[in-house]
Amino acid sequence: MFLQEEHLSIPLWCHISGLTENDLATQIIVHASELIEGFDGILSNDPQEIMDGVVDVDWMCEVADTLSNGNVNLRPHYEQLVAWVETKYPGLIAEHLVPFKREVLLSNFSKFCVSDEDVKLSVEKFANIGVEVYVLEVDGFRCIRSLKDQIGSDGVHYTKDKILKGVKFFKPNYKVE
Repeated sequence: MFLQEEHLSIPLWCHISGLTENDLATQIIVHASELIEGFDGILSNDPQEIMDGVVDVDWMCEVADTLSNGNVNLRPHYEQLVAWVETKYPGLIAEHLVPFKREVLLSNFSKFCVSDEDVKLSVEKFANIGVEVYVLEVDGFRCIRSLKDQIGSDGVHYTKDKILKGVKFFKPNYKVE
């Protein structure tokens, strides 16, 4: 691990990512899409999708709280989602929330590069698909960012300044059984 796990947090992730209060509106839109994902999981009776949505909404609540210095509270939306989940799936959240949140936190931090080799390989990865990037270092973490709005040869649209996933990125691998 590049930093002791107990030191990782959503406010630290926001700081490294360079998110500020100016990004709050975008983050609220993301929050809304995560709420939809959680409710879609309920409608499709998919506990994995439900937990994914619950954890993502929880993440976005903390991001909004961090970026607004406590002035924007999205927790009532989270609490409504949790209440609805609990009526259909009693105990699901209690059993899976903490380990799933840990996995999502570790995954989000894995986007960043910490070694020169990781930076080199990540820059090469994007160069190979025609995506121009720059590297921004914050507190020893290096973020690979899109230099401009562009479409890579992979067909993906990369918006200017978007944090791109370094070579050590991994998706959350938490399974709800």
